[in-house]
Amino acid sequence: LTDIVTGGSTAPTADGSGDPLAFDGIIPQIINGGGLYYDLGNSQLTATAGGIAELDEINSRLFNQFKNGATRYLVSEQLAKDITSAIVKNQGAPTLFVNNTEKNDITGNYMVRRYVNKSYGGENVSIEVHPWLPNGTMVVMCDRVPYPNANIPSVLEMECGYDYRQLEYAMTTPQYEFEIRTYEALKHYFPACQAIITNVKPGIA
Repeated sequence: LTDIVTGGSTAPTADGSGDPLAFDGIIPQIINGGGLYYDLGNSQLTATAGGIAELDEINSRLFNQFKNGATRYLVSEQLAKDITSAIVKNQGAPTLFVNNTEKNDITGNYMVRRYVNKSYGGENVSIEVHPWLPNGTMVVMCDRVPYPNANIPSVLEMECGYDYRQLEYAMTTPQYEFEIRTYEALKHYFPACQAIITNVKPGIA
C-alpha cells in the first residue's frame, strides 16, 4: 500500500491504515483502483503562470485519458493557504480601491476557493478544506462519469444492508450498556479518474 505522508515528515515503515472491521475509504480505493498518485517527496507545489503546475498536469492527464475533468479539490488546511499564496504571488498583490465611507469596514486577507481547469474548457473546480486530511495531502475528486451509457448515476454511493441503529441491553450493573451498529460499504465506481497528491512541503516553489 502506498503511504499517505504529511509534508515534511518521514514516511511510515509499516502499513497502519487497514482496519479489518471497516471498509476502505476514498484514498485506498483511489490508490488500488488505478487512480493517479503523486508523492512530491517533501517538495513544494510549483507556482506557474497564474496557477499551479501539479494541478494543471493532473487536469491534463484526466482529460486526455478519460475526457473528464475534476469537480473538487479536497485539500488540507496548509495546502489551502499555499494554493492561495501561489495564486496571489503569481498575479501580484491585488489592489484595493476603497471609498472614503468604507475606510472603517475593510476586510483583510484572501482565500482562493476555485481553480480554473484549462484542460476542460475553463471549468471552475471548487477547493474544499477537509478537516481530516493530513497537512500536505490533496484528493482530486471527479464526481461524474463521462460515459452516458454506463448507467452510473453517482460515482460514490453507500450500500447499506441496514442503516445506523442503537441496541440497548438489560441493565445488570449501575449503568446502561448499548452499542451502535451499521452494515454498509462505500462503492466507488470510477477511482481511476481521481488523483492524490501527498508529501507536499509547506510553501510554494
